[in-house]
Amino acid sequence: LGFTPANLANFFLPFIDILTVKGWHSSHPGRSCKDILESEDSVGDGEYWIDPEGNGKSLKVYCDMTTAGGKLPNAALLFSKS
Repeated sequence: LGFTPANLANFFLPFIDILTVKGWHSSHPGRSCKDILESEDSVGDGEYWIDPEGNGKSLKVYCDMTTAGGKLPNAALLFSKS
């Protein structure tokens, strides 16, 4: 059973505010996959929102949070823009 921020958010929506969990929504992105991992808001490999330039233009990416502790420089692949 693979958990992603999206399916966990749907399950826990009545219990948590996903807008306050780093990387789970475009309005509260991490700066990088590593930033999300270190914030302890990561639920493992999956899709997250990041804003690497800090300019309000969030990107939906896939983060590999397990290989090399999630600290690979190319840990994210672009999916879409918010």
